[in-house]
Amino acid sequence: MLGQPDALAEDVASSALPPVPPDRIASIDGDGNIKTTIDRATPAVPSGTRLRTAGAGAPGQLAVAPGRSGWATSPCGETRETRWMELFLRGGTAWDACGRPSLAEPIRLRQS
Repeated sequence: MLGQPDALAEDVASSALPPVPPDRIASIDGDGNIKTTIDRATPAVPSGTRLRTAGAGAPGQLAVAPGRSGWATSPCGETRETRWMELFLRGGTAWDACGRPSLAEPIRLRQS
């Protein structure tokens, strides 16, 4: 803000914000983990289940887990916690293993 707090515009109403697109690649972190917009509440598969990724590129041994990204209270005031799933590869990068997919690319997880 460079010492000019008036440089910011007024608050934006949450109703003016578009919804988060589902099942997309949201970001790639510095470790090459793929952060998604797949809500951890969405996948109804037991821990340890083998999954296959589709739409993300080359096959590899990837793990899927709830990440740190999300919020405890939505911008709309709901109290439902949202945590996004992420793909990671120990000893490598999920982004490389998946063929370096683009941000916002659709991603789908399915049981193998």
